[in-house]
Amino acid sequence: MVLAADYPFLDILWTMFVFFGFVLWFSLLIKVYGDIFRRHDISGWGKFGWSMGVLVVPLLGVFVYLIAQGKEMAQRDLERALAQKAAFDAYIREAAANGPATPAKV
Repeated sequence: MVLAADYPFLDILWTMFVFFGFVLWFSLLIKVYGDIFRRHDISGWGKFGWSMGVLVVPLLGVFVYLIAQGKEMAQRDLERALAQKAAFDAYIREAAANGPATPAKV
């Protein structure tokens, strides 16, 4: 039986640090893979190369991708967010122009 005395406080903190490090790492991997496969400026072979680089040598591959493509990655995210905002604003204008919905007749 494991008692609290067998697992000291600093071990709990270290376990939490490692756990959140893994969460951060996987979110970074998802972000990088998402950017790789959303790109339209590279070919399928380029996507394959970056994917294999990140898959075979994960830490080095992710850091190289972030160093090489970080600025463009942020620009693509900004463009995607602005396009989504413009589409949402257009939908709101269209919905407002049509007037209020009529109540259902009984």
